[in-house]
Amino acid sequence: MQQHKNGSMLTPPKIAANIKRILTLFEPDPARQVSALAAMLGVDRTVAYRHLTRGPAKIEMLGRIAGALGVSVAALWDEETEATTVVVAKIAVSGVSIDCIAWLDPTLHTPLNAHELLAWEHDGVWQVDRFRNRREPGFPLRRVEMQCRQISRDSCRVTIYSDCDPVFARNLAAGLASHGYDTKRPLELTDLLAASQKQAPDILILLSRHAEQFARQIDEYLGQVVQTVIICDDNPPPHDPVNGRFFSSKDVVRILILLRQMASGPPLKQTSQEY
Repeated sequence: MQQHKNGSMLTPPKIAANIKRILTLFEPDPARQVSALAAMLGVDRTVAYRHLTRGPAKIEMLGRIAGALGVSVAALWDEETEATTVVVAKIAVSGVSIDCIAWLDPTLHTPLNAHELLAWEHDGVWQVDRFRNRREPGFPLRRVEMQCRQISRDSCRVTIYSDCDPVFARNLAAGLASHGYDTKRPLELTDLLAASQKQAPDILILLSRHAEQFARQIDEYLGQVVQTVIICDDNPPPHDPVNGRFFSSKDVVRILILLRQMASGPPLKQTSQEY
């Protein structure tokens, strides 16, 4: 257990309260929160209810819950979250706007440091930015974590593009469609850009020597980070969820496992398009 600053221990019920506060950002209806957590973790409702009321009994389960909610274990195992407001906000990273989860001090503040991050709310949308860009009082941040958006399988659109192995791309599209993903496979880069602008994919899969360049181009084109899986011929590097980059070897099964970690929910009716 974690030691509080005042000497007390952070108890499992307080950890459960932290879990519920963040879960509320994903499912605001209290009557559906147990089912939502059960679906995220792939466990029975009784197990999810126990986690929400008494807290997880093992650190391994706490890690699974943190991963499902898109935050670190420290964010759930932190006494400071008890006295803060937790919101989903937008923050600019490398010129594009991505989601984050922010813990805010509830008192407006005008900092002396122009580089300090603050949060502002406008028309129900929270934005995190540096004070120098707004020059008005805002809410101080106690913690901010980039959020890797949990995608529901009942609306998961996967776009696959390859300029070096069309046979593998075609087989991958067919395999993902057979597992319930709504797949599209544009054959030309111009088609990929046009399709992305018309309807941004939930997940983009790229097999190309220029994959990172194409991914940045689409992020800039859409003004948002698209979760992108880059297929590697050699050993894949570590994932970079903050910038929306995930890596996999050229193996349909491994790609399917990775997508299942990124998306949850019931399978879709098969649908695959090639153009």
